[in-house]
Parts: sequence; structure tokens; C-alpha cells
Amino acid sequence: IVDAFASFDMTCHSDSEGDLRELSINRNIADLTRGLAFIKSKHGPFDSVHLVGSSMGGLTALWFAAQKPEVVTHNIVIAPAFEMASRLLLSLGREKAQEWRRKRTIHLETGYADFDLDYHIVEDEARYPILGLVKRLTTPTLILHGSHDEVVPCQLSRQFAQRIDRVK
Repeated sequence: IVDAFASFDMTCHSDSEGDLRELSINRNIADLTRGLAFIKSKHGPFDSVHLVGSSMGGLTALWFAAQKPEVVTHNIVIAPAFEMASRLLLSLGREKAQEWRRKRTIHLETGYADFDLDYHIVEDEARYPILGLVKRLTTPTLILHGSHDEVVPCQLSRQFAQRIDRVK
């Protein structure tokens, strides 16, 4: 048995090329699908896949595992970006949120970077509801989340874990 490890960045994350403007869960799942297909083409099929992801990568890992339980054996996610677009909309306030919807693009300045983001991320997130993830995720998952996280409230991870426990 050969154990292997692969690490890659989603489009426009870290050193990857691309435009953050078009960020979406759907695009990240497509990136992960292509990444795993590439690894399989170079090294053959795998017996199991363990996904590790942080923030948007963590949320992507959860959704990928929910959609492909026959592929993913385990998940470890760190501060998954639950309800990221919804929380962003709320933080903008009503006028700015309406302007974003009308103009379709918003310029954001964060402590990490300045970038443009399409409103498509809000529409995309609506196609990936948390309750749908709760119902579909069967893969054993460990969620790590700091209680003082200022970007993704740890309460969202707690609520997700409680909902999973109730469904199972």
C-alpha cells in the first residue's frame, strides 16, 4: 500500500492563477474534482481520499464529500466558511448589498487583500444550503475551529455539528 499526500490551492488562492472575482463553492468543487483526476492520472486509482481544508477549502471538502461519499473516506476541516456570502451581505448593510446585487460586482478591502467579488457567490451559496449538507454528509468529519475566530464565527461550526448529530 502506497500512502501519498497532495496539496493544491483552489483557483486564485495563495499562488494559484485566476480571478477571485468568480469565487464560488461550485468552482472550488470543480477545482477539487480536476485535482483528484490529475493525481489519479499520474499515480493510478486510490483506495481512499482524506480531505483537509480550511475556510472556503473546508466548506468545499464537506460539499465534495457529501456529493461523492464513495470517493472521500474522511474529512478534517478548519473553520469551514459556513454562510460566507450571507454573512458578507449582512455586514454590508442594506444599501451596499442592494448596490452589489444591482452592479453584480463589489470591491472589498480586507486585512488580507483588496479584490473584486461577483454577486454570483451569493447565488451559488443559495444552491448549497447548510441543511442540505447536513442531510447529505455521511463522511466521518473532524471540525477544528477556534473560539475566538473573527472571520468565521465558531458558533456556525457548533450548530452544524449539532445538526449532524440530530440527523444521524
